[in-house]
Amino acid sequence: MVLRQAAVLAGLGLVLGLATAAVAGRGLGAFMFGVGTFDPISFAAAGLILFFVCLAAAWWPARRAGAVDPAQALRVD
Repeated sequence: MVLRQAAVLAGLGLVLGLATAAVAGRGLGAFMFGVGTFDPISFAAAGLILFFVCLAAAWWPARRAGAVDPAQALRVD
């Protein structure tokens, strides 16, 4: 459940970030000489790396949450 929530948030951030980067790239295209404003391979690679880093960062708390007995967690003073 924790990993699924992290994946949803990472996916939403990825979509919004890539859309914003594409729009910003077109806007900054006049200032970049010899560089394309939209490189799909770079966008995909950066997006996938960031997505898996988000999942790796959420893995440790998810593992700890899965190891706790629910009854004991409810009895905490």
